Amino acid sequence: MDDMEYWKDVGLGKGAWQCDASGGREILPQDEATVFEELPSAHSPRFALLPSVPTVAARTDDRHVAVFFDGCRYRCEFDVDGGTVGELARALCAGGLGSGADMTTGARQKLDGPESLVLFYCGKRLDDDDNKVSSYGVPRGCKILLGIDRALVERAEAGLGPGEDDDFWA
Repeated sequence: MDDMEYWKDVGLGKGAWQCDASGGREILPQDEATVFEELPSAHSPRFALLPSVPTVAARTDDRHVAVFFDGCRYRCEFDVDGGTVGELARALCAGGLGSGADMTTGARQKLDGPESLVLFYCGKRLDDDDNKVSSYGVPRGCKILLGIDRALVERAEAGLGPGEDDDFWA
């Protein structure tokens, strides 16, 4: 088995959703690495200490942003320079984030609406819905935003853990 064959399943996704005005659609696990430009290549640079581990080339898609929420990546076309935090939350929720959709990898969490979604970048809360997303340092094409249910954030801010009915206790 050659090096590329050994690493072929590294990019198998765990769950992703393409958000759009029609309510969105699932990105199948086997397609996730292609959609998110995460396919390792024999032609990409190698790590000096791990020369047999293929790496991923730099992404070229700067039209889409992605938010990790409830074990799933949600992707939508969004201009971080022109759009606000509130507009991004509304676009994600209109596109399927927080809808509780059934996916190949399981059903997802429901939210009451975009006002229940708190976004983070580099550990910093994007806390003003009227601010441009880029004002928080979020680059175009960012794929590493984090989304958390506002109720959970508020419990954490109050010094409390997950609620009694949270899956954490299962």
